Amino acid sequence: MTDIQQEEDELERAFTGLDASKVHFAVLGDAQSDVGLLTRREEDRAFILRLFGAVETRRFKFKRAC
Repeated sequence: MTDIQQEEDELERAFTGLDASKVHFAVLGDAQSDVGLLTRREEDRAFILRLFGAVETRRFKFKRAC
């Protein structure tokens, strides 16, 4: 098994740069129930987690040390 992580700021910039009329959220996950979640609207977060039966985690992101 290989754990893959994305740098948090780069991931946010890439998500923000996507067409907001087409991409409303992104889920980073694997076979486990914890996911990384990016949403356009904060009110969508709880709905998406409930829909997928998931809990949010930081396992898929890291913050670059300056």
